[in-house]
Amino acid sequence: MSNWHRMIWIDRQIREKRYPNCAQISERFNISIRQASRDVEYLRDSLEAPVKYCYLKKGYHYTDPVFQLPAVMITESQKKALSILSQEFNKIRGSDEFGLGDLFDKLERVSDERNGQARSLSWRANMEITEMKELVATTVSKSDMYAPCVHKTEPFFADVKFETSTVVELFRLDAVHSGNSVYRIRYYSVEAFILLLLSIPYEFRILSPNWLKNILCHRLEKKLHGFRE
Repeated sequence: MSNWHRMIWIDRQIREKRYPNCAQISERFNISIRQASRDVEYLRDSLEAPVKYCYLKKGYHYTDPVFQLPAVMITESQKKALSILSQEFNKIRGSDEFGLGDLFDKLERVSDERNGQARSLSWRANMEITEMKELVATTVSKSDMYAPCVHKTEPFFADVKFETSTVVELFRLDAVHSGNSVYRIRYYSVEAFILLLLSIPYEFRILSPNWLKNILCHRLEKKLHGFRE
Protein backbone atom coordinates (compact mmCIF):
# COMPACT_ATOMS: atom_id res chain seq x y z
CA MET A 1 0.00 0.00 0.00
CA SER A 2 1.40 3.42 -0.96
CA ASN A 3 2.21 6.11 1.55
CA TRP A 4 -0.57 8.24 0.02
CA HIS A 5 -3.17 5.78 1.33
CA ARG A 6 -1.56 6.14 4.73
CA MET A 7 -1.71 9.93 4.45
CA ILE A 8 -5.46 9.73 3.81
CA TRP A 9 -5.96 7.42 6.80
CA ILE A 10 -3.89 9.60 9.15
CA ASP A 11 -5.71 12.71 7.97
CA ARG A 12 -9.11 11.09 8.56
CA GLN A 13 -8.11 9.88 12.02
CA ILE A 14 -6.95 13.36 12.99
CA ARG A 15 -10.15 14.99 11.69
CA GLU A 16 -12.23 12.50 13.65
CA LYS A 17 -10.24 13.52 16.74
CA ARG A 18 -8.89 10.01 17.28
CA TYR A 19 -5.36 11.36 17.88
CA PRO A 20 -3.37 8.71 15.95
CA ASN A 21 0.22 8.02 16.98
CA CYS A 22 3.12 6.19 15.33
CA ALA A 23 2.38 2.93 17.17
CA GLN A 24 -1.19 2.90 15.85
CA ILE A 25 -0.08 3.77 12.31
CA SER A 26 2.54 1.01 12.47
CA GLU A 27 -0.03 -1.56 13.61
CA ARG A 28 -2.68 -0.45 11.11
CA PHE A 29 -0.43 -0.71 8.04
CA ASN A 30 2.04 -3.33 9.22
CA ILE A 31 5.01 -0.99 8.89
CA SER A 32 7.80 -0.05 11.28
CA ILE A 33 7.35 2.71 13.83
CA ARG A 34 10.24 4.50 12.14
CA GLN A 35 8.36 4.46 8.82
CA ALA A 36 5.20 5.68 10.56
CA SER A 37 7.21 8.56 11.99
CA ARG A 38 8.47 9.39 8.50
CA ASP A 39 4.88 9.45 7.25
CA VAL A 40 3.95 12.00 9.88
CA GLU A 41 7.04 14.05 9.02
CA TYR A 42 6.12 13.91 5.33
CA LEU A 43 2.59 15.05 6.14
CA ARG A 44 3.98 17.94 8.16
CA ASP A 45 7.04 18.99 6.13
CA SER A 46 6.17 18.18 2.50
CA LEU A 47 2.39 18.59 2.56
CA GLU A 48 2.67 21.49 5.02
CA ALA A 49 0.01 20.05 7.33
CA PRO A 50 -0.28 21.77 10.74
CA VAL A 51 0.44 18.52 12.61
CA LYS A 52 1.37 18.66 16.28
CA TYR A 53 1.72 15.98 18.95
CA CYS A 54 -0.66 16.24 21.92
CA TYR A 55 0.98 14.82 25.06
CA LEU A 56 -2.33 14.74 26.90
CA LYS A 57 -4.06 12.63 24.21
CA LYS A 58 -0.84 10.82 23.23
CA GLY A 59 -1.46 11.39 19.54
CA TYR A 60 -1.38 13.90 16.69
CA HIS A 61 -3.86 16.66 15.90
CA TYR A 62 -4.20 19.66 13.58
CA THR A 63 -3.58 23.12 14.98
CA ASP A 64 -5.53 24.54 12.04
CA PRO A 65 -8.63 22.54 10.92
CA VAL A 66 -8.82 24.50 7.66
CA PHE A 67 -5.98 22.42 6.19
CA GLN A 68 -6.96 20.08 3.33
CA LEU A 69 -4.98 17.31 1.67
CA PRO A 70 -4.24 17.90 -2.02
CA ALA A 71 -6.62 16.16 -4.43
CA VAL A 72 -3.89 14.16 -6.17
CA MET A 73 -0.18 13.48 -5.91
CA ILE A 74 2.24 14.03 -8.78
CA THR A 75 5.05 11.51 -8.64
CA GLU A 76 8.41 11.61 -10.41
CA SER A 77 7.13 9.51 -13.34
CA GLN A 78 4.11 11.78 -13.76
CA LYS A 79 6.39 14.82 -13.63
CA LYS A 80 8.38 13.29 -16.50
CA ALA A 81 5.10 12.81 -18.37
CA LEU A 82 4.34 16.52 -17.94
CA SER A 83 7.77 17.33 -19.35
CA ILE A 84 7.12 15.12 -22.41
CA LEU A 85 3.74 16.73 -23.03
CA SER A 86 5.24 20.19 -22.68
CA GLN A 87 7.98 19.39 -25.22
CA GLU A 88 5.54 17.88 -27.72
CA PHE A 89 3.12 20.79 -27.60
CA ASN A 90 5.97 23.29 -27.82
CA LYS A 91 6.94 21.65 -31.13
CA ILE A 92 3.57 22.64 -32.54
CA ARG A 93 3.40 26.02 -30.83
CA GLY A 94 1.84 27.54 -33.95
CA SER A 95 -0.99 25.03 -33.81
CA ASP A 96 -1.48 25.03 -30.06
CA GLU A 97 -4.75 26.94 -30.09
CA PHE A 98 -5.58 26.32 -26.44
CA GLY A 99 -2.13 27.06 -24.99
CA LEU A 100 -1.60 23.53 -23.71
CA GLY A 101 2.17 23.85 -24.02
CA ASP A 102 2.17 26.77 -21.58
CA LEU A 103 -0.17 24.86 -19.26
CA PHE A 104 2.13 21.84 -19.05
CA ASP A 105 5.13 24.17 -18.56
CA LYS A 106 3.40 25.74 -15.56
CA LEU A 107 2.40 22.37 -14.10
CA GLU A 108 5.98 21.17 -14.37
CA ARG A 109 7.31 24.32 -12.71
CA VAL A 110 4.80 24.03 -9.87
CA SER A 111 5.82 20.43 -9.24
CA ASP A 112 9.49 21.48 -9.17
CA GLU A 113 8.80 23.99 -6.41
CA ARG A 114 7.71 21.25 -4.00
CA ASN A 115 10.17 19.10 -2.07
CA GLY A 116 9.71 15.41 -1.35
CA GLN A 117 9.32 12.18 -3.28
CA ALA A 118 5.87 13.15 -4.51
CA ARG A 119 4.73 16.70 -5.23
CA SER A 120 1.30 17.84 -4.10
CA LEU A 121 -0.97 19.50 -6.64
CA SER A 122 -4.75 19.72 -6.99
CA TRP A 123 -4.93 18.33 -10.50
CA ARG A 124 -7.68 15.86 -11.51
CA ALA A 125 -5.56 13.42 -13.47
CA ASN A 126 -3.62 10.29 -12.67
CA MET A 127 -2.06 8.98 -15.90
CA GLU A 128 1.08 6.91 -16.06
CA ILE A 129 3.88 8.05 -18.34
CA THR A 130 3.02 5.46 -21.00
CA GLU A 131 -0.55 6.70 -21.15
CA MET A 132 0.73 10.24 -21.52
CA LYS A 133 2.87 9.20 -24.47
CA GLU A 134 -0.14 7.56 -26.10
CA LEU A 135 -2.14 10.74 -25.60
CA VAL A 136 0.57 12.78 -27.30
CA ALA A 137 0.78 10.28 -30.15
CA THR A 138 -2.94 10.40 -30.85
CA THR A 139 -3.59 14.12 -30.38
CA VAL A 140 -0.39 15.67 -31.67
CA SER A 141 1.08 13.36 -34.30
CA LYS A 142 -2.23 12.82 -36.10
CA SER A 143 -2.94 16.17 -37.69
CA ASP A 144 -6.44 15.15 -38.80
CA MET A 145 -7.45 14.86 -35.13
CA TYR A 146 -6.28 18.36 -34.27
CA ALA A 147 -8.26 21.49 -35.07
CA PRO A 148 -6.19 24.08 -36.97
CA CYS A 149 -5.33 27.29 -35.21
CA VAL A 150 -7.27 30.12 -36.82
CA HIS A 151 -7.49 33.63 -35.49
CA LYS A 152 -10.76 34.17 -33.65
CA THR A 153 -11.89 36.86 -36.11
CA GLU A 154 -11.71 34.39 -39.00
CA PRO A 155 -14.52 31.85 -39.40
CA PHE A 156 -14.41 28.08 -39.78
CA PHE A 157 -16.40 26.31 -42.51
CA ALA A 158 -17.95 22.86 -42.51
CA ASP A 159 -19.92 20.97 -45.16
CA VAL A 160 -22.75 19.09 -43.48
CA LYS A 161 -25.55 16.98 -44.97
CA PHE A 162 -28.78 17.07 -42.97
CA GLU A 163 -31.68 14.65 -42.98
CA THR A 164 -34.07 17.59 -43.12
CA SER A 165 -33.53 21.18 -44.24
CA THR A 166 -35.56 22.51 -41.32
CA VAL A 167 -32.47 22.07 -39.13
CA VAL A 168 -30.87 25.16 -40.68
CA GLU A 169 -33.84 27.35 -39.81
CA LEU A 170 -34.56 25.68 -36.48
CA PHE A 171 -31.02 26.20 -35.17
CA ARG A 172 -30.45 29.47 -37.08
CA LEU A 173 -27.29 28.24 -38.74
CA ASP A 174 -25.18 30.60 -40.83
CA ALA A 175 -25.34 28.29 -43.84
CA VAL A 176 -25.48 28.28 -47.63
CA HIS A 177 -27.24 25.45 -49.47
CA SER A 178 -24.80 23.62 -51.76
CA GLY A 179 -27.37 21.18 -53.16
CA ASN A 180 -28.44 17.62 -52.32
CA SER A 181 -29.24 18.58 -48.68
CA VAL A 182 -25.63 19.70 -48.15
CA TYR A 183 -24.99 23.03 -46.40
CA ARG A 184 -21.77 24.97 -46.04
CA ILE A 185 -21.88 26.29 -42.48
CA ARG A 186 -19.84 29.17 -41.11
CA TYR A 187 -18.95 29.21 -37.40
CA TYR A 188 -16.40 30.85 -35.12
CA SER A 189 -16.04 28.46 -32.17
CA VAL A 190 -15.16 24.78 -32.66
CA GLU A 191 -16.38 23.81 -29.20
CA ALA A 192 -19.69 25.68 -29.52
CA PHE A 193 -20.32 24.20 -32.97
CA ILE A 194 -19.65 20.64 -31.74
CA LEU A 195 -22.06 21.16 -28.84
CA LEU A 196 -24.68 22.44 -31.29
CA LEU A 197 -24.25 19.42 -33.57
CA LEU A 198 -24.59 17.06 -30.61
CA SER A 199 -27.88 18.73 -29.68
CA ILE A 200 -29.48 18.23 -33.13
CA PRO A 201 -32.18 15.49 -32.90
CA TYR A 202 -31.94 14.64 -36.61
CA GLU A 203 -29.47 12.59 -38.64
CA PHE A 204 -26.61 14.47 -40.24
CA ARG A 205 -23.24 13.76 -41.81
CA ILE A 206 -20.11 15.90 -41.74
CA LEU A 207 -18.52 15.81 -45.19
CA SER A 208 -15.64 18.14 -44.37
CA PRO A 209 -13.31 18.94 -42.70
CA ASN A 210 -12.07 15.54 -41.54
CA TRP A 211 -10.61 16.83 -38.26
CA LEU A 212 -14.04 18.10 -37.18
CA LYS A 213 -15.63 14.76 -38.05
CA ASN A 214 -12.96 12.91 -36.07
CA ILE A 215 -13.38 15.12 -33.01
CA LEU A 216 -17.15 14.63 -33.05
CA CYS A 217 -16.78 10.85 -33.42
CA HIS A 218 -14.33 10.81 -30.52
CA ARG A 219 -16.80 12.71 -28.32
CA LEU A 220 -19.61 10.30 -29.20
CA GLU A 221 -17.43 7.26 -28.53
CA LYS A 222 -16.56 8.62 -25.08
CA LYS A 223 -20.25 9.17 -24.30
CA LEU A 224 -21.18 5.66 -25.43
CA HIS A 225 -18.32 4.21 -23.42
CA GLY A 226 -19.65 6.00 -20.36
CA PHE A 227 -23.10 4.48 -20.86
CA ARG A 228 -21.67 0.97 -21.14
CA GLU A 229 -19.76 1.18 -17.86
